[in-house]
Amino acid sequence: MANRNAGTLQGVTLILIGYMPTLAFISLPAVLPRLISHFSDYPGAGTLVPLLVTAPALLVAILSPVLGWTADLIGRRALLLYSLAIYTACGVVPVFLDDLIGILISRAGLGIGIAALLTIGTTLYGDYYEEKERNRWFAINGVAGSILATLAILAGGLLADALGWWGPFTLHAIGLPIFVLAWYALWEPKHIDIDSGNAKPESTQFPWKRHLGVCSVSSVVAFIFFIQPVHIGIALDEVGVDSSSKIAVISMLASIGVPFGALIYSRISMWPVATQLTIMLGLNAIGLIGIGLSETYWWVGIASLPQQAGNGMAFPILWAWCQNGLSFKYRARGMGIWSTFFLTGQFLCPLITGFISVQMGSIRQALFVLGFFALAVAVFAALVRLRGVGKKANPVHEENLALGASIPVHMDSTE
Repeated sequence: MANRNAGTLQGVTLILIGYMPTLAFISLPAVLPRLISHFSDYPGAGTLVPLLVTAPALLVAILSPVLGWTADLIGRRALLLYSLAIYTACGVVPVFLDDLIGILISRAGLGIGIAALLTIGTTLYGDYYEEKERNRWFAINGVAGSILATLAILAGGLLADALGWWGPFTLHAIGLPIFVLAWYALWEPKHIDIDSGNAKPESTQFPWKRHLGVCSVSSVVAFIFFIQPVHIGIALDEVGVDSSSKIAVISMLASIGVPFGALIYSRISMWPVATQLTIMLGLNAIGLIGIGLSETYWWVGIASLPQQAGNGMAFPILWAWCQNGLSFKYRARGMGIWSTFFLTGQFLCPLITGFISVQMGSIRQALFVLGFFALAVAVFAALVRLRGVGKKANPVHEENLALGASIPVHMDSTE
């Protein structure tokens, strides 16, 4: 690592970089009802507008493996800095547009930047820090990220009320100072595998079997993860909340659950992954079912707390699980493939949820149904653990475990 040791400055910088994809997705839900109203003349606006939140996911899904492979080939830092510039430019463009299709295109461009930021940002945790320190920063990222996300939700709602539907898009300008910070704080790591968890440093083959299993599970988790953040604004609108700032405040209060989820992860990070997934998905199920049963905005907010706690556990669990099986040689492309699966789940979320909503008659009823889906996945993970598939394993040499009959995956953990 060029004879340099990563410390707090690098950790904080990576947290801020990791926050930028979150900002792109989390700052808009509070203004979705306003956007739907503004673009009501567009056919299918009720479906297209929520895609403004998740359209970047399509580009992320397509480009992340390519960008990961490129980062492994030519290096991380330069590609990261270019991506910060693309993110900032495409993120702010909708401020100057009043065309739904044009905004969707700009959001797709934003996805190019997000693909690299998500892939390279998470990769650098593995490049800069050994496993124990890396997991500590994952937990810190969960807490700090939730605070930043809360501020983004509040700022998005306030800017929408103050400036109109385009107000939240101005938040993407934060990419400029983060670009300067990244240029100063980050360096190109040497090709030295300081710690690869369960991966073999001298391995010459990509661990496809294990990695595709991890990624498949991550895709399902992503779908569940984004149900509440993308649709809470519409759910609150159904119970009579018509103010963007009020939606933002309720969403912000609900997000208090996220740091609690990150703290739960810090306590159970050495448990079997199947157990961690069971707890995380169980909290999501409780929250989604609760929102589905809610008749007032207070109950929507209260029910969102356990769901958000589950979301606070998601990234630390999945990142640690994924990176523990990747050596330096394959880390960036591995995280790129992971990003594709994760963002595919995110992209499908509003489409499937919207379809169920049409069939059921409301978003809350759709969330009720999807809550039982999350519960079923949680029960499945619990059964995997009870059958011994998710049993504790040696942190360096562990057996190849199977999640169910067809998905090969290491349910790894440490004592």
